[in-house]
Amino acid sequence: MASSLSVLDKFWISLLSIWVFVSVSSNMFVVACIWKKAKDTKRHGHRALTSTDMMIVNLAVNDILLAGIFLPQKIHDLSHADHYFECEFFTVLVVVVTSR
Repeated sequence: MASSLSVLDKFWISLLSIWVFVSVSSNMFVVACIWKKAKDTKRHGHRALTSTDMMIVNLAVNDILLAGIFLPQKIHDLSHADHYFECEFFTVLVVVVTSR
């Protein structure tokens, strides 16, 4: 039996869904721009990435992973409050990885 969602839950689900789309697409655009910049500034046959470029790409990839993995899990937790135990896998994974 499906539980009915409140208006506030529907608002948060729609806001998070939009956030996932905007976050993933904009960060992919950042990575593509830096890739194009590096391709245009080849030096000696190799792509020229500065340390700043590498840091920006690293942050963009981390944002993509965050928005692509954890925000959909949060959306699921909001929409399926009666099956909240399903997110324990990510919690245990984070605790085990950070405790080492």
